[in-house]
Amino acid sequence: MSLEVTSAAERWHVCVSENAFGLDQYIKQEFAKLHQFLQEKEQKLIQQLKSDDVNILNETDKHLECIKHDIIDSRVAVSDPNLELKNEETTALKEIEEKSECIENDTAILETSDNNLSLRQQEPVELLRVPETFEDVIVTFSEEEWNMLNRQDKELYREVMINNYESMVSVVNAKIVSLPGSH
Repeated sequence: MSLEVTSAAERWHVCVSENAFGLDQYIKQEFAKLHQFLQEKEQKLIQQLKSDDVNILNETDKHLECIKHDIIDSRVAVSDPNLELKNEETTALKEIEEKSECIENDTAILETSDNNLSLRQQEPVELLRVPETFEDVIVTFSEEEWNMLNRQDKELYREVMINNYESMVSVVNAKIVSLPGSH
């Protein structure tokens, strides 16, 4: 009889080990999917920022061209080169210089933005982080997934969740004890 109990216990141990390994693999797959999703979302946002930068530059160029045409039209409209014309030209040139400075500033900002984007892209992406709350370590199942689990899987899940909870409580208690003035 003890031989049967040992082999039943061994089978149970093997089953628990396999289920724990399967749960571990599932968690790793879900983290990998989440990581891929976040990378794709980051790339889309970067593309959107670059597109916005290009649109701003195009709009600025259009405004500059309109100003140039207005100045040329105002020169053609006045045929008598008198003092008033020279004053208008001086004013127009000052406006062009101011607009040019604004455009140069906008271009510098866009270049800085592009540099920041390239720097951000070069930073390594961390796949895992240290869990800080119980929600960070909890594994949830939909009702359909839960119904697919056998009794042993559900018991294993319960044990793992209890261990996770106890570990988190232990970490919190350790942090509280290590706070200054808590002794």
